[in-house]
Amino acid sequence: MIYERDLYVLAVQVAQKAGVSKQQQNAIFRRYGDYLYHSKKDYDTAMQQYLRAIDNTEPSQVIRKVSLTAHRLRLLLV
Repeated sequence: MIYERDLYVLAVQVAQKAGVSKQQQNAIFRRYGDYLYHSKKDYDTAMQQYLRAIDNTEPSQVIRKVSLTAHRLRLLLV
């Protein structure tokens, strides 16, 4: 329900207070980053969330997103 309403900040707070594992918290950070990246187009804040989850995030996932954004930008400039 929290994800359905895009309440990711609340999800992070609840997870931290409940003492969930670092891996589960990182999954929330990644999901929040994906939401910011895809839905809000807030790339800087999304990158901050991905960095918070760096322990369990494959660097290739982040690089792929950044390179896709750069590719789209090049297409717009042509």
